[in-house]
Amino acid sequence: MAAFAAPVLTVAMATAGTGKDGLARGVNNAVGRIGPLLAIAGFGYVIAGDFSTSIETSQMLAEMPAYVKEYLIAHKNELGGLVTPADWPETIRQQAAESIAQSYADAVKNIMQISAFLMILCAFLALLYRKEDAV
Repeated sequence: MAAFAAPVLTVAMATAGTGKDGLARGVNNAVGRIGPLLAIAGFGYVIAGDFSTSIETSQMLAEMPAYVKEYLIAHKNELGGLVTPADWPETIRQQAAESIAQSYADAVKNIMQISAFLMILCAFLALLYRKEDAV
């Protein structure tokens, strides 16, 4: 991210024009601080939704006893930190742990795909930037 800070600031300063460089720096700093916060919040929302859906529709979970399904679905908000009770049989605990890990991995994979798409979109938009369009 640090590799892109200077070029982005340079583009912002050039776009703003003479006399507005302070405003451009302020907007750039605000976006630089707010953007990651919004991204983390948005990605957190998506990963929680994907995990919930994945744990509810898990094929492994379908083969487990009803009490296991009920417990995992009731505690799905714990995401990858979900721990199975110690009094469950070891094979059930292992299967549940695998189902939890797979559901979490699927959710993270979806976030990575969304991130890659957004990076490609931003790169494409940067290619469209023309200095003549600057005010």
